[in-house]
Amino acid sequence: MDYENLIAKIKDENDFPGLKIDLLRVLIVNIGSRWKSDLLKDISMFRKVLNRKKEFGKEEINRALKDLQARGLIGLEDRPKATRDGSKPDVLISLKDPVEIREVFKDDEVLMEYRRETGWAKDTEDL
Repeated sequence: MDYENLIAKIKDENDFPGLKIDLLRVLIVNIGSRWKSDLLKDISMFRKVLNRKKEFGKEEINRALKDLQARGLIGLEDRPKATRDGSKPDVLISLKDPVEIREVFKDDEVLMEYRRETGWAKDTEDL
C-alpha cells in the first residue's frame, strides 16, 4: 500500500481538520497500538500540548477511526481489557503496518514538536 500518498491525501481533507492525522500520530507515540478508552484521553492531551484549540467529541473521533480503518491504516478489534477488577470490553486500535506508517512520519514537524514539548524518549525512534 502507498501509505505516503494516502496519508498526504488525508492531510489535505477538510473533514475533522487534523484529527485523523493526529490519531495516527498518537498511535505512533504509543508504539502502534492503544486501547480506545485510553486513546480518547491521549488525543485530547496530544492536541493540548500542541496548543490546538479545536476539541473533538467521541462521535467525531469514532467517525475518524472508522474512516482510518476503512482506508486500511488501522485495525479496530473488540477485546476485553484487563483491569484491577477483572476485565471490561474495549476496542484495541492498532496501526496496520506500524513500520511503514512510522516511516511516513519520520520527519513530521508535529511529532518533532510534541517530542520537544514532552521529552518523549529519543529511543522510541528505533522501535
